[in-house]
Amino acid sequence: MTNNLSYYISKFFTDELENIKETSINTRKTYRDAIVQLLNFMLEKYNKKIENLEISDFSADIINQFITTLRLEKELKENTCNVKLAAIQGLFKFIRCKNLQYINICNEIIDLKYKKVEDTFIEFLTIDEITKLFSVFDLSVPIEYNHFMLITTLYETAARIQELCDIKLKDVNFVYNSITLTGKGNKTRIVPVNKVLIKNLSEYAKEKQLSQEDYLFFNKNGKKLTRVGTQYIINKYIDRAKLQFPDLFKIHVTNHTFRHSKAVHLLEAGINIVYIRDILGHSSITTTEIYAKCSLELKKKELEKTCNAIPENVSYSKSEQDDLLKWLKTMI
Repeated sequence: MTNNLSYYISKFFTDELENIKETSINTRKTYRDAIVQLLNFMLEKYNKKIENLEISDFSADIINQFITTLRLEKELKENTCNVKLAAIQGLFKFIRCKNLQYINICNEIIDLKYKKVEDTFIEFLTIDEITKLFSVFDLSVPIEYNHFMLITTLYETAARIQELCDIKLKDVNFVYNSITLTGKGNKTRIVPVNKVLIKNLSEYAKEKQLSQEDYLFFNKNGKKLTRVGTQYIINKYIDRAKLQFPDLFKIHVTNHTFRHSKAVHLLEAGINIVYIRDILGHSSITTTEIYAKCSLELKKKELEKTCNAIPENVSYSKSEQDDLLKWLKTMI
């Protein structure tokens, strides 16, 4: 068997990620970016070109050096570094299966531990902020009407941004009020949505004369929307909302914020967390429980606000203590 790393990288992407695991394009991009960064590191640090790299050129210590460089020099967050490490470990798991000669090197790299990531409070928009955001659109302007449909669908479906961009008209069920989303690993899920959105989408599709195979949302050139394009649209209306409601919208809003917001709003509405897991397309309910913690933290903060009205150091004079004792005796 060959020792050439580029051979295994090529096979890893085509055979493993694309054909066997059928991972999404975005997942493959994540793996690609991590491995490209590793190859660049090997060139800069050890003057090793990709065509000359061999499996034996790697070790757990070198991978640790690479991750440390990302953390300190590139200033990547711990969670991002963990994602990079997971991608590299995925490659070496593949190599281990294909060439047992390097099982020890692969095992050392696969056994590297992730850094613990501190719990972060998920930022989300309140229902009031969502309502006010929707109010800033001028629906008489065609482009703003298009953008309104885009953002309301993003929120109502709690879709990942790529899932939203991939929606075709055929994915919208106008009878059962639902939209089929295609998520990670090309897994599909049916998300129930409210009748108002379905009615609006029906009118929108007729106005745009969409066919069943047409993407639901597209840019001004009629092409499929991208992540960058969608974020640009979101930024435009968030900026407008900030001007109209200066006391609100204090968080940094991304396309994923709408997914977070919908999840928290469903929890606060009393929807069972199992159903929310299915709507979000999580493989494990543990992931969904993050939102339950987020909701609990919010309630805790609101409770602390009310407690602030209570004086911290309450002291009683001698006469007040005597009066209190007399009153207590009458109650016994």
